Amino acid sequence: MSVWQVDRVFKRDSFGRVERLIHEDGRLLTRRVASGGRAPFSGLVARFLARREQRALQRLEGLRYVPAAVVDEGARSAACDGLVPKGGDVFLREWIEGTALPLAEELPEDFFELLDELVAELHARGVCHNDLHKEPNIIVGLDGRPALVDFQLASVHEAQGRSFRARCAEDDRHVHKHRVRYTRDGRGPSEAGEGGRGRGKR
Repeated sequence: MSVWQVDRVFKRDSFGRVERLIHEDGRLLTRRVASGGRAPFSGLVARFLARREQRALQRLEGLRYVPAAVVDEGARSAACDGLVPKGGDVFLREWIEGTALPLAEELPEDFFELLDELVAELHARGVCHNDLHKEPNIIVGLDGRPALVDFQLASVHEAQGRSFRARCAEDDRHVHKHRVRYTRDGRGPSEAGEGGRGRGKR
């Protein structure tokens, strides 16, 4: 039996699935299986997006609160539903423990300031997330700090041209929208109080 097992399947769609893997020693990884679906060329699109995520995370290597890309042959070949995924379809990244933003009951006072700083660090490395309108892509870590996941739509820019600036502005706009919403509904810094934190695990 493999030392890695699929612990949970988070998403199945036309591009494949996203899973959490657990090692016998308790370590966790996130695995994206870019197998595609029934639609023509969906596998090609899925693998393109997986490579896009890998490229972005490689550019962000060493940045805290962003998952690192991982290479582990045992995790790549762990079976799901009795089937072993094709090696070329698999992309592994760190598991970030925490609570997805929509499920957080409280947020630290400085949560959105720290999120602004984290997004700015992405931009400083030439990476735009491009999917921050999806609230579950923002994680409230166990320490209360924000983390970001799901970089399959992320773009890597070598120059700070018009496209890069526009994408940066979109990332910032979505963070601002979340700040306004979560402050208004009582989970943000105006109500959470000092030291408030999202509870539970993602």
